[in-house]
Amino acid sequence: TSNVIQDYSIPDSIKDMVEPEGIKLKVSYGFGSLVLRNEDIIYLDRVLLDNKDRAPPALFKLLFAHERVHGKGKYEWSTGEFYEGDWKNGLRDGEGVYIFEINERDTTLAGLWEQDRYMGPKPEKPKVIQKNNIERVSFYRQGDGQKVEMEFYLAGAVNGSLENLSIVGSSGAEFSIGRAVGFQNIEFPFECKVIYRSSNALMTVQRNCSLEFKISQPGIWQVRIYNN
Repeated sequence: TSNVIQDYSIPDSIKDMVEPEGIKLKVSYGFGSLVLRNEDIIYLDRVLLDNKDRAPPALFKLLFAHERVHGKGKYEWSTGEFYEGDWKNGLRDGEGVYIFEINERDTTLAGLWEQDRYMGPKPEKPKVIQKNNIERVSFYRQGDGQKVEMEFYLAGAVNGSLENLSIVGSSGAEFSIGRAVGFQNIEFPFECKVIYRSSNALMTVQRNCSLEFKISQPGIWQVRIYNN
């Protein structure tokens, strides 16, 4: 496939939205930019086409009917400010960066957007600080709240060999319900230390196991701890 850039003339239906000279959109398989009459600039990615790769002529109506623009792309205003990231129905929605000027200084809002509103920085992912004799740890956010619940597995099944389990959390009240243990009414960021003994998968050896992890994003979290 060649990288030849082709010029596509502006359809009559939207000629009044571009410069009188008839600026053309230069496209290389869906990439390009177009300068509007008000000097705003729209930069296009392949997916900024109603979630489909379409031939460039089909692009124009989608581009200028802003409520139909989806995907990833960059919009630069004539003032110099710009947003680059995810779009949905013509609005900033998803992950993106907005750079604008306040008191002659650049200001950056980077993170998550929802229906054109800045929701805050992208939350830090849960982090395993250290683990010993543990195969892997999985984190699942199940909704809003203030709870961390831990479950233990051995060779793919519930770990029934646990002994001397000790859990220490940075905040909250400890609880135990069935096979799950954890903390509720906690404050984030939350850190936890877990110590226990577990058999190996063949049930021939008892091992000392330990885990430390940190969760920064508030919510109801399930932490699955796997031994083998």
